[in-house]
Amino acid sequence: MEKIEWRINGGINPRLTKSDFELLDFDAKKDVVWGLQCNLEYASNFHGVDREVFQKVRRLVDQHADITIDNVDALYDLMVAETKIHTKNMLKATYDYHNSLGRKIQQQQKELGFSGFLEMSPGKLCGYIEEYGSWNNFDPVLVGDVIMELEGSVPTKDYGINNPNTGAPIHKWKINSDYLIMSFGYVSEKDLERIESYYLKQWGVLGRKAKADSIRIEKDSINGFGNGEHFDVELVMWWD
Repeated sequence: MEKIEWRINGGINPRLTKSDFELLDFDAKKDVVWGLQCNLEYASNFHGVDREVFQKVRRLVDQHADITIDNVDALYDLMVAETKIHTKNMLKATYDYHNSLGRKIQQQQKELGFSGFLEMSPGKLCGYIEEYGSWNNFDPVLVGDVIMELEGSVPTKDYGINNPNTGAPIHKWKINSDYLIMSFGYVSEKDLERIESYYLKQWGVLGRKAKADSIRIEKDSINGFGNGEHFDVELVMWWD
């Protein structure tokens, strides 16, 4: 089993647990707490948060020297709790902001008459379909709920616990008048297996919940460029 490193790529490993933290010496603990404090000041440390809505958190400790052997454990708990709260708040603010942008995209589409597939974030996608409205079995509120549920369980990059790119998205959403698609580009055979499992356990089940008339997975093998076979994958829902 891979041993976790508390510092990766110059920052704090987001997969560090309280148990891992407790095994560190004081100097390392001090750096972890200060690093978590600094993370709260930059949008780039919050996956999925739009810089346009990001707000810094007030400093919970003024300077590195204020972290002592007596308060370091309590400060760690405080930083972790604040990070969870702020992440939730900023993701909600991002969703609301993107939802409004998605509505504007649909309004512009109606006005200007352009068509074809549009690639969007989940929040924009929900706003877009809410503005589009319902037809036949297509319920935009229900479909929006399904989109967010799918977004919460989709496979992400997995390069191990000590890689800063682990947890980053490997998918994109796109939509046109009839189709809702989650696409994955140039994925490995290992990732393909994870996506196929996700399709069976999540996409298919929630697609039926969304009353899609067609639910399917499409896979294309592409040149691996010496790194093994890779694939382009699309998970598809379609409404008549």
